[in-house]
Amino acid sequence: MPNKPEIEETRKTSAKFLIAPVILAVIALIGGIVLQEKLDQPPTFKNATLYPADFRPVPAFELQDQNGKNFTQEQLKDQWSIIFFGFTNCPDVCPTTLNILQQAYELLGENKKQVQVILVSVDPQRDNQQQRKDYIEYFHPDFIALGEADGGTGGKIKALTKSMYIHYQTVENEASPEDYLVDHSAAILIINPEGRRHAQITPPILPGAIAQDITTMIEAY
Repeated sequence: MPNKPEIEETRKTSAKFLIAPVILAVIALIGGIVLQEKLDQPPTFKNATLYPADFRPVPAFELQDQNGKNFTQEQLKDQWSIIFFGFTNCPDVCPTTLNILQQAYELLGENKKQVQVILVSVDPQRDNQQQRKDYIEYFHPDFIALGEADGGTGGKIKALTKSMYIHYQTVENEASPEDYLVDHSAAILIINPEGRRHAQITPPILPGAIAQDITTMIEAY
């Protein structure tokens, strides 16, 4: 018959075996709660601002790329799109922005395969197909430059910019009418692979911040 110390030791050992699973279960529960809280937290961005959670779809449109091929809202699906509105005779904002986007694009590494960079011309009178092609390919051969087909009146561009809340206005030049400028929004729009407006990037913009924000979106969504 076991003596009293042996009985006490047996009780302590049994208690340890009973308590251990409880402790492990509590640790697992706490870990799960912490992990869920992290998963529930929205991703943070350096420069991008997400649109409301419903992510409105890009409305129907039909333009032409720099190679003369039709480009519609369907070409925005199944990949991320970075869209900037500008014009090829822009003296500063457009070339600066496209240069930054070129650097950001290269910083994406393998994620480049999931991203397309698009310039939409708001100067249909001067930005014909060849002009857009020569201009955009200077910055990167993968980039796309959209506009109206040669001879377009600008109606398709106006309809698209209005639906996307992008403002632009021609500034006349009385001294040299052909050398007019176009005031336009400098915002960069991010369209997700479902063809919906996902985020907007506003100045000041930096290549590293854009690349990091795009990478975060790809990983989070």
